[in-house]
Amino acid sequence: ARGPLIDVAYNYLPYVDAGVFIVSADPPLSESEHQFLKDIRGYVDKLFFALNKIDQVSDEDRQESLEFTAQILEKVLGVGCVKIFPLSARWALEAKQGGNGAQLERSLLPDFERRLQEFLIHEKGRVFLKSVVNNLLKLISDETVSFQLEQEAVKLPLQELTAKIDRFEQEMKTVSKDREHNGYLLSGHLKTITSGLDEAIGAFKRDSLPVLHQELDNEYGRLVRRGAGNLRSELEEFMFEMIRDRFTGWRQHLTETISAQLEEAHGWFATRTNETIERIHALTSDIFELKLKPFTSVEMLSKKSDFYFLFKDDPVGLELVQLAATSALPGFLARKMVLRKMQENVSELVDRHCGRVRYDLLKRLAETVRDFQKALNEKVDTTLDGIRISFQKALALNQSSKVDVEKNLSELSMKLGSMANVRNELLSMGAALQEDQDTKPARS
Repeated sequence: ARGPLIDVAYNYLPYVDAGVFIVSADPPLSESEHQFLKDIRGYVDKLFFALNKIDQVSDEDRQESLEFTAQILEKVLGVGCVKIFPLSARWALEAKQGGNGAQLERSLLPDFERRLQEFLIHEKGRVFLKSVVNNLLKLISDETVSFQLEQEAVKLPLQELTAKIDRFEQEMKTVSKDREHNGYLLSGHLKTITSGLDEAIGAFKRDSLPVLHQELDNEYGRLVRRGAGNLRSELEEFMFEMIRDRFTGWRQHLTETISAQLEEAHGWFATRTNETIERIHALTSDIFELKLKPFTSVEMLSKKSDFYFLFKDDPVGLELVQLAATSALPGFLARKMVLRKMQENVSELVDRHCGRVRYDLLKRLAETVRDFQKALNEKVDTTLDGIRISFQKALALNQSSKVDVEKNLSELSMKLGSMANVRNELLSMGAALQEDQDTKPARS
């Protein structure tokens, strides 16, 4: 059966950027390693295979081991899917500690690190660049809107400009109320997730306690029939493992469920944020009779985002408290007391650790929601700040000479032309990155 650490490895695979599968030059792969490879075939495109301990074999044996290992891996993963990097971790460690560059190269670790780094730069770099392009497009869009607005506003008579600014601020009061309302609705999403968590914990207790008690009874009977010399410690160890196994799978499933609900809540709030920014631009266009082309894309919460990993990370361990030793009693009474005490502790431990899981998940859920709500609200505030700065510049220029106004309009036209060129380049870059993502070239 798979242990908790193996389960963690399996569950985490979909979210890693790259995985390193290490085998030794001697001995060959074990049966459990064979099974693991079969189960993870779907992720072979981001797996790196390292043949360690080449310092323990001759060059001839190393080559033979490489060929043999490659044959085994290709039987499971497919021909052409495997590239193995031979290396010596011991040589590399000794070289780094002693500052021996020649020995470090001999260990072949630098070559492996370079290839792994190149892969990560390509995979993560694409995601990073796409995010940078979108953020730059948003920045260019906000600046373009501000320049266009300033260009038109400075042409207006002071009285008309002041009236339009007043009208804009009145409209923003409605927008502000809508943003506040969206915050309340987001709080409602959080309460729904919390309610679902409480229901899941209640169901886990109801379903698990009878099963755990029965398994403990069965193990007690087995140990008594066997004549266990240390009944209490053996039964206690069984209880700890039984509860730990039960919690590990359930907590993983629970975290996955809440993570999905969290992503849905983020998507909802991101959509509302986009709509708010679009409405601000639409109102500005209407009031000042402009034709704006804003870029309002707010990225969704991806499974590889900081928010996701903040939530996925699970530091709470199952620290089970040892039981106090039973007092000296006749054998059959002591055994019955041990069993009764164990049954009580099963209920107590399940309840205690359900409470810890609930506290931990709710704490990080609240932190995550607060963080992405703040980040998305800042995008709206940035849009509003740019527009209001344009108003201030237009009001100041309205008091300037005609020469200064014309000079400013000429500079704005040049800036808008440059902005348009940058925007087109960014759009082309974004399209290229999207095409690269869609084709997903295989790693050679």
